[in-house]
Amino acid sequence: MPRADFLMQICVFSLIALSPIQDLFLQGTPLKGLGASASLIPMLAIVGLVFARWLARGAFQLPRIVVVCVAYALFVSAYGFLYFGASSESENLWLKSLTALITLGLFLAAIFVPKYELRATVRAACYTAFAILVLGILFSEPAPLGLPELFENPILHYTPVTEFPRPRGLSSEPSTLSVTVIAICLLCAHLSRSRSRKCFFLFASIGLLLASASKGGILVLFICLFILALTKWHRWFQIPVLVVTLLPLGFFAVSWLPSLFPEQGALQSSSVQTRASVILCALNTVEHHPFGVGFPGFFPAVAVYLPKAISTVQAQSPLPLDFSEVSEYLTSSENVSTKTFFFDQLMRFGLPFAVFFLIAITMLLKQLGASRQQILFVAVLASIIALSTYVSLSGQYATSILLGVALAERRLPRPSQDAHDIRKT
Repeated sequence: MPRADFLMQICVFSLIALSPIQDLFLQGTPLKGLGASASLIPMLAIVGLVFARWLARGAFQLPRIVVVCVAYALFVSAYGFLYFGASSESENLWLKSLTALITLGLFLAAIFVPKYELRATVRAACYTAFAILVLGILFSEPAPLGLPELFENPILHYTPVTEFPRPRGLSSEPSTLSVTVIAICLLCAHLSRSRSRKCFFLFASIGLLLASASKGGILVLFICLFILALTKWHRWFQIPVLVVTLLPLGFFAVSWLPSLFPEQGALQSSSVQTRASVILCALNTVEHHPFGVGFPGFFPAVAVYLPKAISTVQAQSPLPLDFSEVSEYLTSSENVSTKTFFFDQLMRFGLPFAVFFLIAITMLLKQLGASRQQILFVAVLASIIALSTYVSLSGQYATSILLGVALAERRLPRPSQDAHDIRKT
């Protein structure tokens, strides 16, 4: 086997296996959010290997879609710079823009660059990632089985725990853990060869979501299962059966969670107004700038359109809400985002991004459905809903890996022997 291919396999294995580690101390360095995930180093190594091969070939051509996307990003970024200027709240927008650009670039590179066609490597790496994921939950605060909190240290956790902590594993918060659980567990189920092992990982995904007390993750997973069932069973007598069985189970699981963590009610409700305000801010931005504001215009746009969004949410809410968290976005650009991948990019790239995103995801889901890869269908749909409602990019290589595997699997025959791979599992 060529040495370069062997290095690529090692890097792909490390990228996947380390993806549950998402809250490293490197966030306290100039890397900021880029240093959240342990998968950063293997991802950079993969990009370096692919770039070296590209240079060695001497064919300096890029796919047309890449050229178009880069040109559009440069155009809207220039527009945002001209409209808002080069600084906001006395902070240099160029450095912020560069960080956001690299974060988005690595997220996309983790989808398209690694060789996910190496099935045995990917399978072994997913099993390893699952083991790390479970150990992270068992040995982090609050340890559900009373085990020592070995992973609750300044190296593996840069983000401090809240006053009433919920299980977050090796992630920064439970919501991030939930989408990681969905991605890794369902990937393991999809790649497993035996039916019993598939069932184990499917039940493990629900069990770990319950352990993380993530209402959003559980509800999203059940909604996706319901949608999948509707695509397979559409006779008149089957739909009522689905409605009265599957969805109530999901809502029951969600309503049961507060009894596990009763002190979390106030903390969970305090994030509602933050997410509602920043999402409304994103919609207001697109209303005034349909093609987006680019990377430099993101933070000034938040400062301009967020006050109106806060006032709207406050006026429409029947209950008094605490806007102290979201109000901090008006005085500092530190950690400012819409809390979701979709609305972050919607502000930057406008309606063309939304159209492209929806078309691409719809095509992928149709291909997975046509090839009867139901587990991947549910995993991709659940992850996309999470990225559009409650998960941002910081340290989220697990979702990139899931999308990359889904793209690779749709191109591969089902399944043959793995050639030129590390080992069989």
